Amino acid sequence: MPKAKLNVVSIVLEECSASRNFDVAFDPPGRASVNFHVDPAGSSEDARVVSTKYEVRLSTEDDETVATIASTFVVLLEVLGVSSGADVDTVARRIASTAAHPYHRELILEMSEKFDIPAYRLDFVFDRELLREEEVAAQT
Repeated sequence: MPKAKLNVVSIVLEECSASRNFDVAFDPPGRASVNFHVDPAGSSEDARVVSTKYEVRLSTEDDETVATIASTFVVLLEVLGVSSGADVDTVARRIASTAAHPYHRELILEMSEKFDIPAYRLDFVFDRELLREEEVAAQT
């Protein structure tokens, strides 16, 4: 059976938010916790829609929240060839996560600068371990 080929058609910003707690004094470096979520948002025989979301929480060494930034991008993938089965969905999640990562990275950095939030930058390359953690969490 021939394998499906997936092409990224579009990446669209769905949601962006930032908040800063000015009552908390912040002395770098502080801490950052990053949560990543990827969810199928729709599918058809010839397309997959995947939602990717990052939530970044910056805190003091005493774990007081200084700021939070969140971004959600939706990725539309065109499916060419055989499109049934969990394998296509898994590959779609991986491609969408990797394709949307630079957009998340740029937006999170931009939001931290605009809202005077201590700068935080995601890694240059998407960390596939985040996707593995998400897949394991979904199975439990």
